[in-house]
Amino acid sequence: MIIAVEERMKEVMESSLDLRLPEPEEVLREVNWLKGMPDTLIAKIVNASESRVYNSGDTIMTQGGDGDGMIVITRGSVKVSIGDIVVDIMGRGAVIGEMAVLAGVPRTANVVADSSVTALWLTTESMQSIMAESPELSGSLWKTAAMRFAENLIGAKSPYNAWDQMRLRRWLNEGEVSAPAEGESVNLYGKVGILVAGQASASAGAEAITAPALLDLADATFSDNAKVFIRES
Repeated sequence: MIIAVEERMKEVMESSLDLRLPEPEEVLREVNWLKGMPDTLIAKIVNASESRVYNSGDTIMTQGGDGDGMIVITRGSVKVSIGDIVVDIMGRGAVIGEMAVLAGVPRTANVVADSSVTALWLTTESMQSIMAESPELSGSLWKTAAMRFAENLIGAKSPYNAWDQMRLRRWLNEGEVSAPAEGESVNLYGKVGILVAGQASASAGAEAITAPALLDLADATFSDNAKVFIRES
């Protein structure tokens, strides 16, 4: 009996583990910015993507670098830093580099693999083509980017610095992204306003504020193609 058990344990120890990795479609259906999107749209994203693998310590994106696409992590985790300060650790399902796709801007942060990472790479051109057919996808991705900027910009300020990360994210999720017309003035009194893209100023002719930025203003006037995230306080 003991010999039989020992032999069985040896077989288990020597056998290879058959671990099934999730399919890209499975991961994409889990991410917040694609929830409720049709299967045909998710299939288009998968078909337009390229699978990439990074080793722990690999630099995936460099702050200030060209914004030629974005990635969706399917396994592993990455560290996101601005300068020398780590601002987030992101894992499966996270989208990184979306501002390159949305606004064609340079990289806003450094991204380094914190473990072995597999990801889907999507070029700016391919994602913009897909978003042109789906305003819902574009809006969802803008909100994802806006909430990330908001978290980084207000997370250290009172009262938000007393909240845990999940509470802050749930609170921010109630906000919305809008696209004011050029020269339009928006009332921000008693609200949290985050300039996500473009420029804004306190009044016509005043010094311009460039995105990303916290708009600590009662009213703001916006440039062409500006995007602002607003959450009622």
